Amino acid sequence: MTSRERPGEDPAGGLEQVFVAQELHVNHDWDRQPLEDVWENIADEFISDDEHDETTPRNSKKGGSAIRNFMRGPEQSDVNLPEADLLEEYCDSADLKLLRTTTSFVPKAVTENINIWLDDRKWNNGQEIYKQIQWFTPLTLYQELKKSGAQPADASRAATDRPSDGNDTASGSDKIPTTQTSADGTNQQDRDQGSENVAARCLIYIHEPDRYNISALIGSAFHQRAAGLRFALDSHFSSRTSIDVSSSSDSYPTFQLAFSLPYLAWRASEEPVNDARHNRHKQPLRAHWDVSLLDPGTVPRHSFIYEAQITFVITGKTDERTWIGYCFDDARHDGESAENAYQQSKDVQAGVDTDPISFGVLDANMPIPRAFEYFIRILVLRLKLIRDEWKTIVRKMTTSIRKYDSEYFPSSKDHLHCRPEDQVVNQQSKVDDSLKLVSVVKSVMIKLLDNLTKIVDACDGFQYRSVPDFLKVPGAGHRNRLLYDLPEIYRELKTLRKELESLAKRVDEFACERKFRLSLQMNQTGSLHRALTEASNELAKNNGALAGITLLYCSPIALGAGIFSMDENVIQSIPRTFGSFMALTVGLGIFEVFGSDEIWPLRKPSEKQDKLFGDNATSLPSS
Repeated sequence: MTSRERPGEDPAGGLEQVFVAQELHVNHDWDRQPLEDVWENIADEFISDDEHDETTPRNSKKGGSAIRNFMRGPEQSDVNLPEADLLEEYCDSADLKLLRTTTSFVPKAVTENINIWLDDRKWNNGQEIYKQIQWFTPLTLYQELKKSGAQPADASRAATDRPSDGNDTASGSDKIPTTQTSADGTNQQDRDQGSENVAARCLIYIHEPDRYNISALIGSAFHQRAAGLRFALDSHFSSRTSIDVSSSSDSYPTFQLAFSLPYLAWRASEEPVNDARHNRHKQPLRAHWDVSLLDPGTVPRHSFIYEAQITFVITGKTDERTWIGYCFDDARHDGESAENAYQQSKDVQAGVDTDPISFGVLDANMPIPRAFEYFIRILVLRLKLIRDEWKTIVRKMTTSIRKYDSEYFPSSKDHLHCRPEDQVVNQQSKVDDSLKLVSVVKSVMIKLLDNLTKIVDACDGFQYRSVPDFLKVPGAGHRNRLLYDLPEIYRELKTLRKELESLAKRVDEFACERKFRLSLQMNQTGSLHRALTEASNELAKNNGALAGITLLYCSPIALGAGIFSMDENVIQSIPRTFGSFMALTVGLGIFEVFGSDEIWPLRKPSEKQDKLFGDNATSLPSS
């Protein structure tokens, strides 16, 4: 009977019955098949696609979407499931139907995006009996895993049943599926069942996992792989920072090794490399910030800090013979010029097999069968890459702050040779730039310190809590040698954090100094304004005195000349002689000096001029 022939089984409740069967250790024949076979008939109703309206309820009486059913553990409620809520945000338009159709309407991301690497191996008595290393698209991976899952390599109940308590922190892993047939015509599965000398591992690497990759993984996942895949998806899409080691002895002993490390990368480019993965609100999964203002280079250019993350989870049996690893790598900041999935898939075509989980450092043709050894090797390599990225960030931030420090705060000798008004003019053009710089640097520093502190804390937790437990295992001397590089990496990361904290402190001092200098500059500007006002008042007084002189000496003559220039018929009583002109001029002058205050307020020139011109001088324009 095939997996699709399930007498008396209601397809709508298939997945829920799987979980119940696993908890009760009910051994159904179809319980050993991939999860995709279990919910294939109901996936179309619960995974959104273009035919469904956004208002369609995602949770129906049948139990919710396939993603929610997969992300929900046996003891979790579908009502409160933040892991599934987050994953559904980025898988809104994914549909398993796209992976099962052969029409031309399938998106190119499903059929052309080669970003999945599969390394599937099996050993018997130390001899490799099965090997598959290949790059896949979401469609071809789904087809391959579904094909290999049709005939599981190990049908033992211990490999397929879930622990009775539903513990999802660690999961066992079955031997890797294979349909390989030996030379004598017998199936390798039959030869290996129950053999204690059989070892198997499976590695799945995805560069920038998207909704279609997730659908392919969920739709073809074995039950024994579900817990590790759930943990990997949740850690990666929630940007969790952790290095975890856990184990479970319920039902059968299992272990889980996992690290999830978000980090940052500084890159210079004309245009930013945008993340094409968006949620329903059009927000990218990984953001970036423009830090062109902080680039210390002599040539102006655009610089950006990118969010990135590496997540790696291994689950398997505690004897480390049978395990599976999932690796999700978000590192778009280098584009196609980096050691990424696109380049490594081309290397495979050229006959060069490199391990992308190790960033191309390890040779895929020289596999490491032990889970802990492989995990530590990958952890060390990835931490070194993250350390190097942080070295670049701290160096650029240090150079940038020193550059602006010397530019905005000249030495004391420069101040001694400048007049106050010159200092105000020289610094005025830098005020806006310095304030903008302080705002940008403080905002960036908060994000940098938060990210680096989480990485350091995760390393401390792994070093002081997890490592001692693994070293207590009998015969674990080789493990101790693998850990030699980790303390040095931890020390360097802590040193970088201290340097970053010192820079943050300097930025705070920078802001305080900037405020003090702005206050001092305002005081200097006020002093200059008062001096200018006093000079204007003095000028007004001088102008008033000059006006008085003009009034005393020029006005009588002008008035007399004006009277004598009039027609004789107008004023006939004044003869037109020089003596009459002089007498008239003297008389007008005496009248101006000793006239009434209402007409000529100049009886006492020194006081009247101050009153007339001095008080009003402040209202004159300062220019």
